[in-house]
Amino acid sequence: MNNKGFTIIEMLVVIGVLGMLMTITMVFYGRAGERQITLFREQARVLNAVSRAKFLSIQTFVQRGEKIPCGYGIHFEEPKTFILFRDDSENCATADHKYSEVDSGKCDGECVEKSVLDNAVMFDSLKISDIVFIPPNPVVVITPEEDQAEIIIKTIDDKGRVSIKVNNFGQITTQ
Repeated sequence: MNNKGFTIIEMLVVIGVLGMLMTITMVFYGRAGERQITLFREQARVLNAVSRAKFLSIQTFVQRGEKIPCGYGIHFEEPKTFILFRDDSENCATADHKYSEVDSGKCDGECVEKSVLDNAVMFDSLKISDIVFIPPNPVVVITPEEDQAEIIIKTIDDKGRVSIKVNNFGQITTQ
């Protein structure tokens, strides 16, 4: 008698090995996907803060009655902090258009909102410290002076990175 085929034990071993391989693959790709989602979420938060500074700058020009700020901007501190701030200089013509508060851990004075990136990501070699939008156009001042500011956010393990660019005409792009 010539029986062809696999025994039930052989089939269970093959299914068990395939199950283990699938589990390992899913865990690996699941974590990589999680990192990418975190990276894109943090990029959206920084992009939202930059866009909000631009919007607030345009909006303040139409306000009446109270002292109008000289502009709104974003201040970046490595490795993970960014601050939406109001440029409250007395004379806008001589203002330095920089965030000038010493950080004491709280957000008051010029600071409008302080944010910290998720623990899984950080800024990568920031070459700029401030981007300020000055009403009514808004004119953009980048510190130190550049034609374009690039904010690169990367994962801690350096397996993913995204960027936000702001040129001196106020155009904001992402990659």
